[in-house]
Amino acid sequence: MPPQGQASQRPGVFLERSLDTAAAVLLFDFAMFSLGSACLPRGGMDAIPRQLAAALPAGSVRLGARVRAVEPGRVTLDDGSDLVARDVVVAADGAAASRLLPVALGGPLAARQWKATRLVAFAADRSPLPRPTLVVSAEADGPIDNLTVPSDVAAGYAPAGQSLVTASVRHGFTATDVVEAVKRQAGSWFSDAAHAWRHLATVEVCHALPDESPAARRSRVRGPMLAAGLWICGDHCGSASINGALASGRRCAEAILGAG
Repeated sequence: MPPQGQASQRPGVFLERSLDTAAAVLLFDFAMFSLGSACLPRGGMDAIPRQLAAALPAGSVRLGARVRAVEPGRVTLDDGSDLVARDVVVAADGAAASRLLPVALGGPLAARQWKATRLVAFAADRSPLPRPTLVVSAEADGPIDNLTVPSDVAAGYAPAGQSLVTASVRHGFTATDVVEAVKRQAGSWFSDAAHAWRHLATVEVCHALPDESPAARRSRVRGPMLAAGLWICGDHCGSASINGALASGRRCAEAILGAG
């Protein structure tokens, strides 16, 4: 098994190995892992937005409508049409929000750097793990930051009769055949069975996590209101996680309701 401990958790969770992440972020994430369990929604990650949308009035969600620009009280779509509302909330990642907002408001968001990762997914005859576990690696000579088996946590993630193994590849790893490199490293931890894993997909995630260094966190927006009638939320406003995104959305909604 890969080395464990605090040093090994930083690259896996924060996608960096230079220890640039602010101590407050480490303490918060450590507390979350200590107090609760990491989990996955049954039915895939889009079960979260589908659950949120289920209680909304019919017809209130419009899909496939690309947004060109946002300003207080107005959203301009790519087809040139406008949507007008008393309050507009930009619930997007920081990079996308910076492109949508007026320059004066989006400029600080554009300056924040992002950390990338590469997800490599495999189908395996059986899970290599004895129980649901997030495996975090500090090994310098292999590509894996972290590895887990989502199908051990919730049904429906793997091909029928198999297990889904996913590995997050550390930034900067440049092996020509990253799939075989992941198999070799996983095989050194588990068994030669890893060499028989069937590659399903490799996904490049360019905006996996915003920079969480102390300087970057000081550049975050101070609150959900950008201007009268214009609001913002997202994990880049708080802690870089799904938990942070949901908490930011709740704070934004409560602020709008409070503003009346």
